[in-house]
This record gives sequence, C-alpha cells and structure tokens, in this order.
Amino acid sequence: MSAFDAFSLKVKNFKCFGEEAQGFDRIKAINLLLGRNNSGKSSLLDLVRYATNPTSAIPQSLWHFRRAPEILAQIPLAEGQVRKVFSETKRGSGIPAANHYEFGKLLVGSALTWRLDSGRFVNLGPNSDGDYPFKQVQDNVDQYLQRLAAAAVNPFQGKEFRKISAERNINPERHGQLTVQDDGRGVTNSIQNFLTQARLPSELVEKNILHDLNQILGPDATFRNIVCQQIEDGLWEIFLEEEKKGRIPLSQSGSGLKTIIMILCYFHLLPEVQNKELSEFVFAFEELENNLHPSLLRRMLSYI
Repeated sequence: MSAFDAFSLKVKNFKCFGEEAQGFDRIKAINLLLGRNNSGKSSLLDLVRYATNPTSAIPQSLWHFRRAPEILAQIPLAEGQVRKVFSETKRGSGIPAANHYEFGKLLVGSALTWRLDSGRFVNLGPNSDGDYPFKQVQDNVDQYLQRLAAAAVNPFQGKEFRKISAERNINPERHGQLTVQDDGRGVTNSIQNFLTQARLPSELVEKNILHDLNQILGPDATFRNIVCQQIEDGLWEIFLEEEKKGRIPLSQSGSGLKTIIMILCYFHLLPEVQNKELSEFVFAFEELENNLHPSLLRRMLSYI
C-alpha cells in the first residue's frame, strides 16, 4: 500500500469550484480524470500542484468569488500518529480508558478531515470528528484533534510536481540549460545535452528511451536510433532513425509521437537532472489522447 492509498484531497472556493468541496475521494498511483470541457479537470491538477507545495499562497485570481480557497485532506489515522498523541503511560484527563493509548488505539483507521494550511494540517474544529470514539470524550476534544492533525503527514509534501499541458510541441532548439517546460520547450535541448555532454549518461536516451519508445509504438513502428544534429541557424533537431526510411526529423512527425517522447523524457531524464528518484515526482498529464490512435493510447497508458 502506498502513502496515497485512502488519501482524500479536495478543495473549496478554488477557480470554478464553490463552497461544496470537490476533488479526489481516493488517490491511487495512477488516476484518470474524465469529464466534459470546462468541468474542472485542470483545476484538480492545479489542486495537486498546491498540495505538493502547500506553503505557496494561492493567488487571489484563482479564488472563487473572492473567497479564500481551502484545501481539505482526509487521511486514516495510523498507529504511529495516534501513539504521538495518546501515551500508554498517561491516565485520566477525561479519557475513558485504563490509559490514553487504550482509548487512542480505537481511533486507528478512522478518517478525519483537516485543512492543509501553510504546509501543515490544521483541525477544522470539534464538529469534524464524525461518528467515532471521540464522542465519549468530554473535555479537550479540539486539543486532541489538533495534536493528531499536527502528527499527520501529507504524502504530497516534498514531491516535485511536473505537468504536460494539453497544448504542447517539440521543436528544434538552441543549446541551453537543462529545463523542460510543460508545453514541450526544452525537450530537444535536454535530449541534445544527454547525447553530446560527457557528464550526462547518454544511454538514458540511446537505450532506455529508445527501448520504451519501441515498446509503446510496436508493432506500428520500430526505430533503430535516436540522434540529435545541428541544423541551420545553430538549432538542434531530434531525428528518429527507422529501417528503410532513414532519419526522420521529429519536427516533421505527428504530435502523438512527440507526446510519447515528452513523457519518456519526463520519466528518464528529469530524475537524472534533478538528482531524484522517479518516486519523488508527481506527474500531471493533460489530454494525452490528443492525436493518438486508440490502440496506441491504450499501449501508452499501459506503459505508464
């Protein structure tokens, strides 16, 4: 079970969402959002972005009718979290049990809702506790809830959020810094650097990306090589070499192929550039189905 299992994340008064909290009842390793245009899918991706960096203020331009947004999280109480609040060596103080932990262990697995505020969880008040053993406690209910909130861990905290926008493209580029934008800018430069700079492992492109690209595209196409060559005006271009077709400029290829290469760049190159494990990233991919044949889309989703 991952840290995200049974984790609920919702938001109020954010962009198109009003007073009724909207979001994820459960978050899994992979989540697919389906809905009509302008139904709030992009807003939910922005919610995840703010959950990874909850200390950043949500600009007022994203508030719903001038009401400050609230990010709400619901997490089942873990035993370790409960032990930080309810000690086996403490008795009394309004706790109806032989010791505090004897009462506290009844809370393990209970799902409480807290507000994510400036990087920490804050108790919403004594009325947020629902129907669970706290109804037996007469005093200091809010104090215990706040201490439980302070002991909770946001599974998104510290993750690096990276997005692929619905509007994206990969074009020839000049040599520059290793940065990739959500619209595809920087992908050509990143691949060029990995193929030409001795300090970077070229096998991530020559072997890993090439292998996975063929795994996703097969049997429709099989590429023998990925190269990056300088063309006019000092620009660099990605070429895919296919048997009997020679080297094909990526800029002249379909947007579906570019989308796949961008995803592979995120999975293989970004962790190396950022010196992080892949598990330290949270990816949000918008409208991956654009210009992809359904069978290719299924293979790509299976790969992810």
